[in-house]
Parts: sequence; C-alpha cells; structure tokens
Amino acid sequence: MSTDLVAADARYRKAITLAANAQQIVAVPGEHAYLVPAAEGGYYRVDADGCPCPDATYRGTLCKHQIAIGMLRIGAAAVEANATRRRRAAPGASA
Repeated sequence: MSTDLVAADARYRKAITLAANAQQIVAVPGEHAYLVPAAEGGYYRVDADGCPCPDATYRGTLCKHQIAIGMLRIGAAAVEANATRRRRAAPGASA
C-alpha cells in the first residue's frame, strides 16, 4: 500500500472529513443504508447498490460518501473489538 498515493487522493481526504463528522451521517432504520451529507446540501443514500452522487454515477468510482461509510464500518468493528478485549481483560472477567 502506498500511503503517499492515498494521502494525495482528494476523494479520500474528503471522505476522511465526512467520517470524522460521523454524527451527521444517519443510519436508515432496518436497512443497511446510510444518509450521507452532500456538499451542496441534503443527503445521498449510500447502500449496497452504491451512491447516486455524480462522482459515483458518472465516473464509475467509489465516491467520498461510499469511502466514508467504509471507514466508519471498519472503525466500528475496531471499536467493538477493543471493547471486547477490555471486557475480557477486566479483573474478574471469565476467559
């Protein structure tokens, strides 16, 4: 993995900003979908089918909205794994 290549990608940097403001991203109840803020206002629905933003639609790439959701999914898994490890390591916890 080239960290220089990733760091230079404008789409990735914008996704980091979106992910850092996760409180603005809305999980759609009962679905594996999220409403991600659009730069021009409103939201884009991101789900398994992708994102309807122009970047994803016309360029056929993963857009900043999709990348941000990917970052948050990985982050959530990491936070849960760390919490589980802490619970197991707590005094009096059963192995």
